[in-house]
Amino acid sequence: MDDEITTSEAAELLGVQPRAVRWYWEKGLLAGRMLTPRMLLFKRADVEAFVRPIHPTGRWGKPDKGSAKKKTPVKPKKGKPHAK
Repeated sequence: MDDEITTSEAAELLGVQPRAVRWYWEKGLLAGRMLTPRMLLFKRADVEAFVRPIHPTGRWGKPDKGSAKKKTPVKPKKGKPHAK
């Protein structure tokens, strides 16, 4: 069809494993079509568009409001250790 690519080629473009591409397809996050039960085809444009929704900070999703704050480690409580 119009520049279709395999799961492996899509994975290479996205920088993930082929099983991740299949998971994206199963969850409806990435459009594709099943050629055989073991072979999926994706439009190159759809895969390239899937890469772009990354947030301007370079991460997926909303930026952390307190990302600059240091997290202090939790200190263990004094007393008897838990029974194992």
